[in-house]
Parts: sequence; structure tokens; C-alpha cells
Amino acid sequence: MNSLNGFGFVAIWNGIAPAYEADFKEWHEQEHMPERLAIPGFEVGMRWRAELSQSDYFTLYLLESPSVASSAAYVERLNAPTSWTRRVTARFTGNARCVGQIVWSSGEPSSSRIVAVQINNEIVETGLKEHCERIMAIPGVIGCHYGRSDTVTTAISTVERQGRTVSEPAGMVVIALDGDEVSGLDSEHLTAALPSQLAREAVFFHRELVMPRALS
Repeated sequence: MNSLNGFGFVAIWNGIAPAYEADFKEWHEQEHMPERLAIPGFEVGMRWRAELSQSDYFTLYLLESPSVASSAAYVERLNAPTSWTRRVTARFTGNARCVGQIVWSSGEPSSSRIVAVQINNEIVETGLKEHCERIMAIPGVIGCHYGRSDTVTTAISTVERQGRTVSEPAGMVVIALDGDEVSGLDSEHLTAALPSQLAREAVFFHRELVMPRALS
């Protein structure tokens, strides 16, 4: 699969205090991700850990279509969080979430090392596709994927979000890196090659977990 065009996505950024990290990982791997992948239309879940801030994480779910993010099954799950979910998410810091559609995609869909960028208001959408095309020409880049947020669906009020501050980026750019090719390329060098609007928000991550949808 060399293109994610048309796929839906759920993207989540969060920090967690070191004292609660073990609980977070156990919850994420044993309950949260399997729970999400049991929802019709959720295809795969992936979690990465930030290289420079070891307590910051990026989770990406790929959906068979954008409509899955507003499906009755998913919204029902968001409105019935388990006690474990409530305990762990209450410890989140720097939490951001957006859902939407992959609207530009080239190359490999994922890698053991990525750059994830939250799109904010300073990044002009009209130039993002051109930026992604140029990013694909950077040595060591094997994939680039731009997801645009569905702001209405992202903003749906659910029980799971109650009592928490969750920012809502306008979208994301995920850049997949070839681990072999970039092993000698430091983050500063690669960031310098990115468009300035994206470089300011770029965070480098290492993959920790991949979970595909279980076959029925």
C-alpha cells in the first residue's frame, strides 16, 4: 500500500507524567488500541514515542473511510469510557486530537521513524501539497501524508473528553523516514530541509506499537 489517499484517520498527541507511563502503556496496548480496532472501519493503530521528549506520544489510527470517525459505533465508544480510560486520560498533558481524511499521500504509509506535524493556522493549506511534493525529494524520506481535519467531527462533545483540555489541530503531516538511510542524519539537518512552516511544528518519533484489525 503506497498511498493513503482517501483513508480516514484519527490522530492523537499526548504527554504523560513519568510516574504514570507504565499504566499508560499497559492500558494503550491491552485495552485502548484493541478496543478501537474492534470498531468497524478501524484498520490499523500505530503508536510512536518522541525522540527528544521521552514522555510524549503520537498515535495514529487509519480508517477505511473518513465517515468511520463519526459512526455510531465509534461515538458510542467515546461516550462510554472505561474506568481505566478515565484514569489514564486524566493524566494526559499536551493533548491534541483531530480526525479527518488523508488528502495527499505518496510513498510508504509508515516507518519505524517518522516526523509528525500538527497543522496550525499559520500553515496555509494551499501550499501544503506542494510542500509534500518537495518533502518527498529529501534524501531519506520514503513517505509523506497530509491529513485534513474535519473540524465538525473533531469537535464532537463526548463523555471521554469531559474535564480535559484537548486542542484541535487543523490537520497533520506525517513524514515516513528510512531508518537505514537516515541513521547518520540528525534531526536538525532534516528539519532544516523542511519548509519553515512545517519545521517549526515538526517532532521526530520512534515507533513502539503497531496493531492491525483482528480478523473475524
